[in-house]
Amino acid sequence: HARTGDTVTVELAGTSYAKACFYTFIVPVAALIVSAYLGDVVSDKAGIEGLTVVAGLTGLVTAIVYSLKKIRKLDSTVHMEVIKIISDRFDQNRPASQEEHDYLSAFSRQGQSR
Repeated sequence: HARTGDTVTVELAGTSYAKACFYTFIVPVAALIVSAYLGDVVSDKAGIEGLTVVAGLTGLVTAIVYSLKKIRKLDSTVHMEVIKIISDRFDQNRPASQEEHDYLSAFSRQGQSR
């Protein structure tokens, strides 16, 4: 079991990741395309110019608001899971992993450049 101070690798459950991607990318784009198409059809029938743009943007904004609500709900119910303990802070004899070494050296270089 991981303890405070351990270096770990965490992962989001596969279905949660897929849902987040779906709500972030697919829903808004699909809503934009469908609502713009419907706006174009109605615009042709009613003879109103510019309805395609208005309908497309309305669908996009509605989808973004909907997606944000779904993502926030998903965020509050899903937790990251420790899948691997990279290093134990109490095991001083064990050398740092390559990932830990890269992480620490990146921050030490950042401090030197200031």
